[in-house]
Formats: sequence, C-alpha cells, structure tokens
Amino acid sequence: MSITINPLAEIKSVNIQGNGYLLNGTMSVPMADGNREYELIKLWIAEGNTPEPEYTEQELIERNKQMLITAVQNMLDNAAKAKGYDSILSACSYAAYPNPFQAEGQEFVAWRGAVWAKCYEILAEVEAGTRPAPAVPELLTEIAATTVLEAAQ
Repeated sequence: MSITINPLAEIKSVNIQGNGYLLNGTMSVPMADGNREYELIKLWIAEGNTPEPEYTEQELIERNKQMLITAVQNMLDNAAKAKGYDSILSACSYAAYPNPFQAEGQEFVAWRGAVWAKCYEILAEVEAGTRPAPAVPELLTEIAATTVLEAAQ
C-alpha cells in the first residue's frame, strides 16, 4: 500500500506581501523560481486559488489612521523643537509651575489640545463616512488653518 501526500495540503493561507507572499501567516516567500514554497504557491494558484490581499480593508483603515496620528505627533514635536524643546511633551512640562518658560509652556498645552481635538474630529468624520480620509499634507494643512500656536509667532 502506498500513501500519496498532497504537498498543497500544507497551504492553509496565502497573502500577497510586497514582492512575494506570506504563506500560512508565518513564512515570507519571495517570487523566486526554484524556491520550494514559491513553486507550491504557483501550483496552488494554478488550481484556481487566489491569494488574499496583504491587509484587510479594516487593517488598511487602521494603518492609515495610525499614519495620520503619527504625522500630527511629529508636527507637534517639530514645533516644540523649533523653539528649543526636546518635544511637545517637554514644552508642555513647563506649564504647571512658575518658571521663565511657563507662559510658553501654557501656550503649547493649549495648542496641543486644540490640535488633537481637530485631528480626532477629522478622524471621526472619516469613520462616520462623511468625508474621505485625508492625505498627511491635507490633514496637517487643515489642522494648521484652524489652530494657532502663539509661541511660534
């Protein structure tokens, strides 16, 4: 009695990943002829299977949201650095107690709050479907048009 093993049975999932595939959620497989896993994936596709996208729609939405949030954080940090602070957090730390930088620290605190309020207002509109997700430059321009950092002037 002989046992026939179907090598395609090893394939549980295939996702597109950059210039290759992600096999079974764990193995990156380059599109390289002669690579055992790539040859199996080609057979799997030839049998009528279709690789899934690298990310689901929800994952793409979340990645875009995180990219926008990171861009806003960088904008805040860069504004503080332009005034000689390490970051927005550093600038805001001067707001609470009397010191030569207290007024400027308070301005940074107020501006930071306004920036995040506007950012999350825009993100809520995107989630609600009332507007498309903005590109980073568009988001930063819109936030800059509605919030003013007095310390920068």
